[in-house]
Amino acid sequence: MQEALAGVASGKWKTPYAAAQALNIPWRNLYNRVKSGGKSRSEARVAQQSLTAAEERELVKWIRSLTVSGTPAQHSIVKEMAEVIRRKRVIHINDSTIEHVSYPPLGDRWTQRFIRRHPDLKSVVGKRIEASRIHCSTEEAFNRWFDAFKEVKDKFKIKDENIYNMDETGSALGTVNATRVIVDKSVGSEYQKEPGRQEWITVIECICADGTAIAPMVIFKGEGLNARDIVEGAEDWTFAFNSKGWTSNAHGLSWFRRCFEPSTRDKANSEYRLLICDGHDSHITAAVVELCMNNNIILMVLPPHTSHLLQPLDVAIFAPIKTYLATENKQFINCGIARQQRPEWLAAYAKARESAMTKRNIYSAFRGTGLVPFYPSKAIDRLPKLAPSSLQLQTPERQSILETILLTSSPPDANDLQNANAELIQRIEPGKPLNTPERKYIPRLTKSVEHLRARLSIAENKIEFMETVMGRRKERASGKRVILKDHFVYTKPEILERLKAAEKATKERKKKRPTRAPKKGKVASSEVESTQEDMDDQLDDESDEGDREIMSEIEVQML
Repeated sequence: MQEALAGVASGKWKTPYAAAQALNIPWRNLYNRVKSGGKSRSEARVAQQSLTAAEERELVKWIRSLTVSGTPAQHSIVKEMAEVIRRKRVIHINDSTIEHVSYPPLGDRWTQRFIRRHPDLKSVVGKRIEASRIHCSTEEAFNRWFDAFKEVKDKFKIKDENIYNMDETGSALGTVNATRVIVDKSVGSEYQKEPGRQEWITVIECICADGTAIAPMVIFKGEGLNARDIVEGAEDWTFAFNSKGWTSNAHGLSWFRRCFEPSTRDKANSEYRLLICDGHDSHITAAVVELCMNNNIILMVLPPHTSHLLQPLDVAIFAPIKTYLATENKQFINCGIARQQRPEWLAAYAKARESAMTKRNIYSAFRGTGLVPFYPSKAIDRLPKLAPSSLQLQTPERQSILETILLTSSPPDANDLQNANAELIQRIEPGKPLNTPERKYIPRLTKSVEHLRARLSIAENKIEFMETVMGRRKERASGKRVILKDHFVYTKPEILERLKAAEKATKERKKKRPTRAPKKGKVASSEVESTQEDMDDQLDDESDEGDREIMSEIEVQML
């Protein structure tokens, strides 16, 4: 209906009947709205509503701004904000001794009716996402990334078959993702049982823009893997180990040396290769950057906290893998097997990987991020955006300011508003009827006051809440994240020097830390599991020899 009204007003359709036929709506209703001044059902009941139309529009704007910022309001919060707007109406009327004006509380179904009155709103189950991903995913950051990508690709004449993306994905052995299932509703249970988390497994994957993928590296918790545990489909995979099953700087370097560089060398044929990754520490060590520079590999790092939209693996590969993996692992749980063994998990992951890592999905991953083919709008259009501002009517310049101001809900210019009010005061004479411009301006002025009062109520409530919970935040002033900020290409001599200096400073700080004495009643042991920092120190103190030790156990077992 609103589209039809706007189309008739702008001249898109000559008659209400033509608009009704084009949009498939009752032409009589539209005719009454256009010609006879008829009101919609919601407009006719404005006097019965708890909030005025202007106040509700401001509430809708507030909900829209929260949606764009990634913090949509719950039903209870919207209802509470409506109560705040109503209380602010009488803040200067009531006092601590007497209540001159009071409102009954909003009903239990007020929020549902409010949503129905505004078609742009709907109630959904929110999806969780890190706040930093919302704040950092801006059109400006995306444009800078795509400009840098295109510049590197053109400068080094990089072919599509030499463009790669790598990242890690984790899986907890013994857990499965929730999936849609069929249940007997007479039982009254919707639970999906799982054995419980047993250990963490990390897999480093890498895909190419030509639809291919290189063999992954799987990182297990422990010290080794028997050769008989290598299942069909995983014969050419690389296996590594540490005390947690996590990746580390040493494993990152090992992947570059043992997996990526040898697997892509022949296809590149001495031409430049482009590797895209996120800013995880294991991807941007000085040793990794130096290795890339020595092998004609351009290392590009995504803008911080944007991998959910810009990284091909995150966009179209990892989610299908985890879905297929959950299906494979569910069979063990349905059969009552309490503990899944590594070979069984490997077999399940190999099947899931084969199903998800198809050429079609890999093409879709690079296409969805706007990289290959190069079409930045694919990613930029997925950013949340504010709704376009309402159409402003064009008016002749000869009209009075009283006829041209306050035609939309946008805040007016202060000077224009002051001039309009001054003209209104001059035109008002006791005992004389008001002319048409004054009669039209006064209702618009009152509605604008309602808009601004509601907007002020929302802003005051937000400021009050922030002042009670917000404190000063300490900014990060050192480390790799600071010195590499706003850089995308890391394979440069100056970046390498900065990385080396930052890693040296980090190592010096670790040496100065006091060592903690063992707790009373506990015996210190040399067999305590190494931490992430231990793995990072290993990279600083050892080169090729240290890297070989990471893989030594599997090589011994397979002999």
